[in-house]
Amino acid sequence: MHCSLCIPEIVSLIFCETLNGAEQSLNHLNRDSAQTLAGLARTCKAFRDPALDLLWKSQCTVMNVLNCMPGDIWEVLDDTDAEEVRLKRAVLPTDWERPLIYSHRVRHFQYQLSYSYPDSAAFYEMLRMCLPPEPLFPNIESLLWETSDAALLPHFRLFIGPRLTSLTVSTFQSASHLSLLPTLATQCPLLQEVCILTSDGLPGHCEAVSFFVKQLTHLESLEVPCLDSVALDHLAKLPVLDLVHLHDQTPLSPVLELASQTEVPSSCDIDMLTLTVTDARAATDVLARLHASPICSLVIQFPKNTSADAVQEIYNGVAANCNHASLHTLSIALPPAGTTDTAADPEQIALHAVPGTHLFPTFLAHNAHVTAAEIARAWPRITSLDLAGSAFLHVPPRTTLRALLSFAQLCPHLWRLSLPINAHSVPKWRKAQTAAEARPTQRRLRSLHVGESPVGTPLDVAAYLSSIFPRLEWVSAGKENTRDEPVRTEVLAAQRKWKAVEAALPVLRKVRVEERYWTRREYEENSD
Repeated sequence: MHCSLCIPEIVSLIFCETLNGAEQSLNHLNRDSAQTLAGLARTCKAFRDPALDLLWKSQCTVMNVLNCMPGDIWEVLDDTDAEEVRLKRAVLPTDWERPLIYSHRVRHFQYQLSYSYPDSAAFYEMLRMCLPPEPLFPNIESLLWETSDAALLPHFRLFIGPRLTSLTVSTFQSASHLSLLPTLATQCPLLQEVCILTSDGLPGHCEAVSFFVKQLTHLESLEVPCLDSVALDHLAKLPVLDLVHLHDQTPLSPVLELASQTEVPSSCDIDMLTLTVTDARAATDVLARLHASPICSLVIQFPKNTSADAVQEIYNGVAANCNHASLHTLSIALPPAGTTDTAADPEQIALHAVPGTHLFPTFLAHNAHVTAAEIARAWPRITSLDLAGSAFLHVPPRTTLRALLSFAQLCPHLWRLSLPINAHSVPKWRKAQTAAEARPTQRRLRSLHVGESPVGTPLDVAAYLSSIFPRLEWVSAGKENTRDEPVRTEVLAAQRKWKAVEAALPVLRKVRVEERYWTRREYEENSD
């Protein structure tokens, strides 16, 4: 055998490549991969440890470990609706010698009722009493605990260890469950990825989660229900924090906010911040606490009964507290499709609709009126822009095809544009007297979504679009997030016309190429 095969790391890499990257998955190995690794472990001593490490790396049940104990300890009763595991005799310390050899190799554990076994709280209570002093999986690195059975949640502590870096727990449903959090950070000081979900309206969840988060110093990804101002200040000091997702964030307590006002948070880079807020002030409060942290991507979702003034407050908070140089993705919208009442009263919609003149004033040097040209001038490096219309009621857009000239002239990097357009009439080209009046051409735009926009003659519209966006390939109409709703007749007719616009684009490109070829050839012949 080659001497390189005596190095465990090399052998492990070979096994991983042979199993097509199975070591990267948190799911349990399939039967063929498990049999292959078991055979390799029995082949020679050099293969044993690398093969066993991969074989035991990811688990979804404790029975694989417990089955390594002597056969006279457990019995499985299957005469009931669900199989039940019971002790046949007392467990002795020597019974754990063989199981602990393998449990030390477990790095990832998933508990999901769909395939985890057993699923009895009584069994885990019995297991807790039988366990030796050390953790069941002392080298575990990630734990996914997803079950709706509240009685099982306290037993997830059986699976945590000091090397745990990733933790997902769903769902905390009572105050006793929240009481597990304060000491969890002490037991798992290396946590980097945390996802904690709680039931709606659970008393004290913000305080308990915030206390837990304030003890974590290695966080890279965090998803929790709500945080207070002190916890937010702590996040701002973490140097490697990338992702933050706050569910049902409420406005910060004035007392806590005042107490931490004098502390200036250090700057950290946040790759993505997602806020689902109960009202507008909650969003502005969070952004104010993290104002020194550059945010690359920001998503804010607010309740559907939020007033136009409150939404304007959110935009003002984003403009005042976000670093414009670092922010490259911004989404401020209602909750995802499926949670919006499309049958709302139009009069009520009018109270909550935010007009285009109020969307970006603080981004655009406090202009009183916002046009497509001003938006394009404000964001010359933008690559994707989505200015969708109302999700409740179709209102004919005021933006015309002429507005696209601004994007063609001022946004050379724009490759995707979503903008309702009134395309009933096509602008006439003016005679180019000077270079400033020359027709702009933008060659990066590939996709145009126009929503429920009216359209006139498809060929005329296609010729206009193709002339300023010669590489435009896709033109789509209608709602991007359909929910099996009936579509009005006029909307269907407009969609068919826009489809005809899209179909004409490749033909126009071909004609343009041919014209350039013959023009160049004619010029060369005349030059000769």
